[in-house]
Amino acid sequence: MSSSDSAENGPPQDGAPPPADLADLVRSDRATDDDFRSAFAAIDRHETPDEAAGELINAIARSPLATERLPELSRSLRETRSPGRAILLIRALRRHGGLPGIVPDLIRISEGSEASDWDPERQAWAVAVNTLAQHAGATGDTVLLERLGALAEDPGLTDDDVAWVRKCLAKAEPGAGR
Repeated sequence: MSSSDSAENGPPQDGAPPPADLADLVRSDRATDDDFRSAFAAIDRHETPDEAAGELINAIARSPLATERLPELSRSLRETRSPGRAILLIRALRRHGGLPGIVPDLIRISEGSEASDWDPERQAWAVAVNTLAQHAGATGDTVLLERLGALAEDPGLTDDDVAWVRKCLAKAEPGAGR
């Protein structure tokens, strides 16, 4: 059994190559639509270990076709219940100009209690808040800045959470050094 067939790599599905092999394919310029479909299916499968899914997300982000895959990356972000996957997906989308399309998803993660089920340490929440603040600062979106300001007043947040929101907001203010 090769290392790419190991249990840590997650089980291949429907005859698709193991995630490590898929990662090599999607990083290349010879990847087909079927290769990408298989990669996203593996990312979205809960049985796929986070490490293997992360390798696939990073491979797609480095693919010459990454910008063509923004809709699938966005869909995976909406469907994930893994903080690690959410963080990598947010970063990949941000890197390739997909941020405007995921603002509603970032707001859902930052404001919603639903994320507490799958993000108990609030890792994805922190990345979502920071990304929203950066986006609001870069675009001058005052409504989004006000929304984040209201989030800092949420009585359900811990003192550390409030401090994080305020720190992100301070960096988003006009003239703030980034």
